[in-house]
Amino acid sequence: ALAAHEIETRYPDISAKEKKKRAELIGLAALKFFLLKTDPIRDMVFNPEESIRFDGETGPYLQYTHARACSLLAKAKYRKAACDFSLLGGVHEQSVIKLLGDFPARVAESAEQYAPHILCHHLLALAQAFNEFYHACPVIVDDKKLMQARLVLVDAVRQVLDTGLGLLGIAAIEEM
Repeated sequence: ALAAHEIETRYPDISAKEKKKRAELIGLAALKFFLLKTDPIRDMVFNPEESIRFDGETGPYLQYTHARACSLLAKAKYRKAACDFSLLGGVHEQSVIKLLGDFPARVAESAEQYAPHILCHHLLALAQAFNEFYHACPVIVDDKKLMQARLVLVDAVRQVLDTGLGLLGIAAIEEM
């Protein structure tokens, strides 16, 4: 119900069927992620209102970031192609690249230690870095080579969020 209300507030024009589908996926993400992000040696108190937010340390925040990347790729009519990665030298771009590179190690660490919270916190760090990049570095620009390089970076974030959420049993949705 909280997810449905949030969707109704943000997207009042979608169909009832689509609203129900999204609310279910977002609600499940909120609950699953809240449980998985907590180190089992710590106490936790579930707060439904906090867990459903599209910002902060929540499953819906990760879904929202994934949807933002999908939207950006669609808007740019992105097609996979070679690019010049040397153009991605900015601090925000490098931060995202580092977190993308660390993903396989965090997955392995999480699996070896039976500790999904490690993966959860890595995905949160990636989403935060991506959103900082998104706000600081325009992706759709006149410089076609720079735009292609940044679109490849956006697509890599989309893929890692999709994979990471999938490993946690959470749907990575393309539209919120």
